[in-house]
Amino acid sequence: MKMWKKNWLGLGLTALFTFVVLTSGEAIAATRMAKNTVPAYTDQSLTNRNGNERVDRGDAVVVLQETNDACYVRYPTPNGSKDRWVSKCIFATVVYPNEGDYYILPESNTNHAIDVKGGGQAAVGTPLQIYQKNNSDAQLFTIKRVNGDWYKIIHKRTGLVMNVQGGNDANSARLWLYHDDGTDSCYWRFIDAGNGSYIIQSKLGQQRVFDLYGNNAYSGAVLHLWQYHTNQAARWKLVQVSSSIPQPSGDVRQKLMYAVFKNNGARITCDFDGYQNTPGRHEGIDMVLAHRASVYAAISGVVTRAGGSYNTVAIYDRANDKTVVYLHFSSVAVRAGQTVNKGDLIGYQGSTGASASHVHIEVRNGRREAAAKSVNDPTLDNPNPYDYWNKVL
Repeated sequence: MKMWKKNWLGLGLTALFTFVVLTSGEAIAATRMAKNTVPAYTDQSLTNRNGNERVDRGDAVVVLQETNDACYVRYPTPNGSKDRWVSKCIFATVVYPNEGDYYILPESNTNHAIDVKGGGQAAVGTPLQIYQKNNSDAQLFTIKRVNGDWYKIIHKRTGLVMNVQGGNDANSARLWLYHDDGTDSCYWRFIDAGNGSYIIQSKLGQQRVFDLYGNNAYSGAVLHLWQYHTNQAARWKLVQVSSSIPQPSGDVRQKLMYAVFKNNGARITCDFDGYQNTPGRHEGIDMVLAHRASVYAAISGVVTRAGGSYNTVAIYDRANDKTVVYLHFSSVAVRAGQTVNKGDLIGYQGSTGASASHVHIEVRNGRREAAAKSVNDPTLDNPNPYDYWNKVL
């Protein structure tokens, strides 16, 4: 917790306040006049409760008051500032699960899973509920990313999609299986709730989430929409059964990108020693999948650093006496001193300390905590990493 003294919007008034750093999946913890900066992407705008003003995700706002699901904020306008209620979902961190087949479990009772009422031979309009987990394809859903942040959740047995009954953007609107009608009712995105859980947000109005009615985690409990919140009733676990993207073989670069993202859609934007027109040498490999895409440990080892000015994650491979350093995360999911296994989630692609969102990954000799200097440094400190990657991947 830090104490700040700040002039806001040139008002000439110095206010002393407490700022509590937001972490993924937590409600905003802020005293009156605490300044919070909304995550800096502007693909969506959200209306306030009255529906006549807009607050963009890129805005810096001052939190004046909060409830469980909303904040009363002061936000900049061309003529100064205004105060409005906004949903807390503007502060959320969107993440990107891998495409594939999943059981979706309520965090409050992971012995149950989302099911369809009456069993797997579901007709159009069959309500969704939870039922004791039985590992059948009646409880299996395919998660498919189709449009930017947004996914469709497809019932494996019937091919029908998870949909909001009647396209009703309101609290207690029921969830059911329906045809893929192309409306916002069948689009969902995933918000990091921490501890391996997700909040599943509807595109309808973008202020409501997938919720377990009354947090009743028993067989037959129904699913509905509710105003955005982070309580346990809105927190879900994804248990993957199989991936729709096969692991590549052959080219070491493709293997490396798959190890980092568990996805074949990534690309290398700057290779090792890849600066052609920039002073210095590029000491690592830059790769891109999507902003805030999940990033995984390509090796097992001990985390020697997590965070810092470049949102660094460094992992020491003792067996080979090498450190793999990742840079520019939007947020990290590990801590220094933690032991991680190959394939563990370690953070999310970002642009911290960089001009564009990407992951920089480099291999250093010995136990290290930071990356080598690149730009304006003609000395190449790191070995060619591909001998190492050919060995360990």
